Amino acid sequence: ISAGDKILLFSQSLLSLNLIEEFLQNKYVPNTTKKWQKYTNYFRLDGSTTGTERERLIKDFNKPNNGVWLFLLSTRAGCLGINLIGANRV
Repeated sequence: ISAGDKILLFSQSLLSLNLIEEFLQNKYVPNTTKKWQKYTNYFRLDGSTTGTERERLIKDFNKPNNGVWLFLLSTRAGCLGINLIGANRV
């Protein structure tokens, strides 16, 4: 993250995504004094994400220097129509 990396994290398990989110919310973003916050430092896309929200999240993640470093994706919900060119790590 300190090098400007943007990361995609895929999981087949929603339970795993929930656990990762829970873990993140108790940790600090590297090189900051702020804790991870959904829609501020990371996004999540799963089956409950609406089509409109999905488009907005993808568009916002691809913007450079927007402060969003991580995108959590369900493999079932995130397999079609996704173009996350902003990421450089999977």
